[in-house]
Amino acid sequence: MLSEAKHLRLWLHQPMAVMAILVLLVVPHATVAQQKSAYRYFAPAFAYGRILIAASDKYVIVAMDTASAPPGSAKDALFPVVAPVGGRSLAILTGAVEWYDLADQDAPAVEAQTWVRGRAVASPTESPGAPPGRLAPRLGAESDMQIEIITASIGENLHQYTVDYHSKADLPKGSPLLRIVWVNFDTEGPTVWVARYPFTQEWRAEDYYRTRLELPRTRDLLKAPKGLVFVEEGYPEPDNLLEFLERLKAQDPSLEKVWSQPSMALVLAALKEGKGKKLSAQQTADFCRALLEASSALIAQDSRAAGIEKPRIGVLVVDEAGARWIYKPEANLQ
Repeated sequence: MLSEAKHLRLWLHQPMAVMAILVLLVVPHATVAQQKSAYRYFAPAFAYGRILIAASDKYVIVAMDTASAPPGSAKDALFPVVAPVGGRSLAILTGAVEWYDLADQDAPAVEAQTWVRGRAVASPTESPGAPPGRLAPRLGAESDMQIEIITASIGENLHQYTVDYHSKADLPKGSPLLRIVWVNFDTEGPTVWVARYPFTQEWRAEDYYRTRLELPRTRDLLKAPKGLVFVEEGYPEPDNLLEFLERLKAQDPSLEKVWSQPSMALVLAALKEGKGKKLSAQQTADFCRALLEASSALIAQDSRAAGIEKPRIGVLVVDEAGARWIYKPEANLQ
C-alpha cells in the first residue's frame, strides 16, 4: 500500500492537479484584492455662486459671489473655481468641484478643474503670432463639434466618481451636479457658453442612493455682443440678477439708495442711453461688484433669520491682454 506522501507525489505529477492548487492558492487572494480595489465611496464638495457677466467687443467682466450657498454657509462655502485654459480663455466651475474618497481618508481630493485645463483649441481665425488658447471658435458646424467633444470628455471623468456617489445630494430638484461656464476672448470678440451635467439619484436602501449622470447639455450665453450685454449664471441655479438690474434701470423707488449712488448712476445712465460700449472695464467691474453687493444685502435682509453671512465677491476681466483678477475673493482662490 502506497504511503500518503507517495500518493501526494503521484498526484502532483498530474498537470490538472497542479492547476487546481494554483487556482486554490491564487484566486482567493486575487478576489480579495479585487474587491478591496473595487470598493470606492466618493462624496463631493460643492462650490456655490452667482455669476454675472458683462461683455462688450473690448472685454468680458465676470463677477461672482457665494450668496447662493445654503443658509448659514456662505462664509465657508467653496468659491467658484476659476481654471485658466489658455491665454485669453478660462473656465468657471460650480457644483461638485472636489471629490473625496470616503474609503481612503489619506487620499487627496480629486479636483474637477484638472479635467478642464489644457482644453483650449486653436482658432482658424487667429494668426500664428496671436496668443494661443481660443476655446470656443465662432459658432458653426465645426465649433459645435469641438464644444461637444470637450463637454463629453469632461463628462467621462465626472462619471468615474458619480457611479460611486451614494449619499443624498442636498440640492434643489433639477440642479446639475456640475456646471462649467467657459469664457473666451479673441479678435472677433467674446464668446461665452455653459455646460450643465444633470444627474438623478435613486434610493436603494437606508442612506444609500444610486447616482446616475445624464448626458451633458450645452448652450451659448453670448457671442459677438453689440454694445454692453449682461448675462447671468449660477449654482445651484441662476438667481434674479438681471431682474435686479432692470429694476435699477427703471429707478425702482425701493432701490433708490442703490441706483442714486454716483458710480451706479453713471453706468445706468450709459446703459439707458445705449452708450454702455463706451464704459471702461474698470467702470463695468465696479458696477457689477456693487450690483452683487446690493442684491446680496437684500437677500440677507429678507432672510436674516436664516443666518446668511456676507458673501465673498470676486471680479475678473478677460480681454486682449489675457485673464486677470480685478477684485480677488478673500479665500478659495484657485
